[in-house]
Amino acid sequence: MLTANTAGNPVDGTASASATVDKLGLDLGVASVSLTGVDSTCAATPAGATGSGLIAGGSISVAGIPTNLQANAPANTRVSIPLVGSIVLNEQTTDANGVLTVNAVHLTLLPSLNGANLVIGHARCGGAEPAAAVPMINPSVAGMSGGAVLAGVLATVYVRRRNARSAASAV
Repeated sequence: MLTANTAGNPVDGTASASATVDKLGLDLGVASVSLTGVDSTCAATPAGATGSGLIAGGSISVAGIPTNLQANAPANTRVSIPLVGSIVLNEQTTDANGVLTVNAVHLTLLPSLNGANLVIGHARCGGAEPAAAVPMINPSVAGMSGGAVLAGVLATVYVRRRNARSAASAV
């Protein structure tokens, strides 16, 4: 099962994202990959972003020889795979705007295998300056004159309804 979630709050400038994969098996021809419990998350505020890319377990098998992948690996843990390429576990990068990208697993194949990139469990988020609250009424109208305008509108509505009732009862 694959699940992805995002959330954000413009009032306080926060954002979060997550992606999970319960179980995945890949046959790459020269190798096979097995992963369980893939989870990528990030959370951001205006002060910065944090995240993690985790696997509960995994292995890659080349020519029938399995290599176990580290569960809950530290950020940017690279594993070279002879004749195949490399895997980065818990890959984390931050761009110039402070946006954090977290890939739980990033497999890069050698050019002889088309040099393909495969990302499993991708989350990306960045904080922003909090957005100013938008007032329901212009503050320059909300003072004394605003109250007078509102009272005038309400009085007009009342008078029209009273006149409409009077006209209806006179019929």
